[in-house]
Amino acid sequence: MAHPEHLEILNAGARVWNRWRQQNTRIRPNLRAADLKGADLAGFDLRLAYLSSANLSRAYLFEANLSETNFQGANLSHCCLIGTDLQQSY
Repeated sequence: MAHPEHLEILNAGARVWNRWRQQNTRIRPNLRAADLKGADLAGFDLRLAYLSSANLSRAYLFEANLSETNFQGANLSHCCLIGTDLQQSY
């Protein structure tokens, strides 16, 4: 289950989320099983995040950083992944 605070920060937008990530470098975002269907996550720093079992169908992930992210069991159907960093993701 996703951490409620992490979802709240994510919903505040890329600028707020990315600033939070810079200030909290030791925290791995927990977005497990989050319903992010159709979410605009362009430019978000989601590296090292737990997105296992998350619904990311039709999400817009243009130029997002998803390196070393856990996607096990996640729904990534019909996502926009143009320019997205997926290095070492699983």
